[in-house]
Amino acid sequence: MAAAAATDTALGTGVTAAGGADGGVHVLPTASVTASRVTTTVTNDTAQLVGTVAETATIAITESGVFNLDTAGVMIARQVFTAINVVNGDSLQFTWKIKAA
Repeated sequence: MAAAAATDTALGTGVTAAGGADGGVHVLPTASVTASRVTTTVTNDTAQLVGTVAETATIAITESGVFNLDTAGVMIARQVFTAINVVNGDSLQFTWKIKAA
């Protein structure tokens, strides 16, 4: 798994909740993400995005990304991490916090 880089435009190994390849695009539709503003240093300086994926396959999740659209969107952020192994019936919640500079 390649480390996240500023030049990334897609996930390295994107998968759907059912375990199929998704062409490097995210799996959560915008409608299932809750967006809010939270405070990290000063009032409302951080965008918070929370979404839950209901898994329908046995897969290893190794990265997460934030995109501006459900389909063919621009990737705003990407993070890679040690595999989180899930099985059919598991739910995985992602929380992204993006702080203003």
